[in-house]
Amino acid sequence: MSKRPRYTQEFKDQAIKLSLMPATTIEQVAKELGMSAGTLVGWRQKAGVSASRNGVTESMRRELDSLKRRNQELEKEKKAVEMERDIIKKAAVFFAKNL
Repeated sequence: MSKRPRYTQEFKDQAIKLSLMPATTIEQVAKELGMSAGTLVGWRQKAGVSASRNGVTESMRRELDSLKRRNQELEKEKKAVEMERDIIKKAAVFFAKNL
């Protein structure tokens, strides 16, 4: 019975970096390194690297989602402030005519 190989953290990090390169697949990298693709996927997940090929981590994705929500809130607030400004402008014109 063979032992499971032990990999250094440096090896794992390099394997993850290789798997993120645009011209490679996880399967190719795993085969070249003599390991299973599942092992490499597991390392990527533990490192917080998404399964997508663009190299975006889960924390980056969560931050992006949070920023998108905040941007939507600010857009709504901006529209409300612009509407208030327009009302004030019209009121100023109205009262200026009646002086």
